Amino acid sequence: LPDAADRHLDAMARYQVCNWATVNQQNEVNDQRTRVAGAMATAGVTLAIVFLRQPFTSQGGKPERIEAFLTGTPMDVVFQQVVKDADLMTHIEQRCQPLITEMFTFPQ
Repeated sequence: LPDAADRHLDAMARYQVCNWATVNQQNEVNDQRTRVAGAMATAGVTLAIVFLRQPFTSQGGKPERIEAFLTGTPMDVVFQQVVKDADLMTHIEQRCQPLITEMFTFPQ
């Protein structure tokens, strides 16, 4: 991933990569359960990204920088590599699954 030289932006980028996998799960080639789980996970991961905006902006970061970093050319280059490589997408799904599972596991 491109280096933003900011821990909050770098964390947002890592969550963004997990979103690539959760959005991919919503593909119509998947069964309905997988698509619904992907949609729920996308919402959760997106909220994590939104949550990181506050500490970033409270330290003087500009909201425009977030958008530019997450959707700019360097990140898009990585995204294009991921969507063309099924093995890489599977790797990302496997790496993100523990995080997503933890996000949706409630203490008993």
